[in-house]
Amino acid sequence: MGNGTSFEATFAAGIGMIGCILGACALVIALDKGSGGRPVLVYDAASIARQAEPYIAAGQTPMAVIDAAIERAVEAGAIVIDGEGVKAPPSRMFQLETFIAVGSDVGRLDDSAAFAPAGTIPMSAETIDAQHATQGDAEVTR
Repeated sequence: MGNGTSFEATFAAGIGMIGCILGACALVIALDKGSGGRPVLVYDAASIARQAEPYIAAGQTPMAVIDAAIERAVEAGAIVIDGEGVKAPPSRMFQLETFIAVGSDVGRLDDSAAFAPAGTIPMSAETIDAQHATQGDAEVTR
């Protein structure tokens, strides 16, 4: 009987270890999914100024676009913080295009040429995609 009890104890211990491993895996998966929570997006004024250029060229008021984008980000559950002095990966930087399309009705000006800075020519809807492709290529090469 001594051997039977030893085998049963070993078997029970093995099953217990398997249960612990499965429980640990489930905990890791649950924590990983739960850690996403509310995304934190970093608002960097210099980056936003560069991002606003296509909106200006498309005849949109940049402040209206920025305000609407922040509002939509918050409504989507994001936390938007002022990024001056904050270091963050590019994936956490606040991107206007995520929330507002270039050329949309948000902040649309009737006379966009009057608002555009000197040297900026308002674009038609047809050229916006071409500009985005060029900008995307330029960002990849940096």
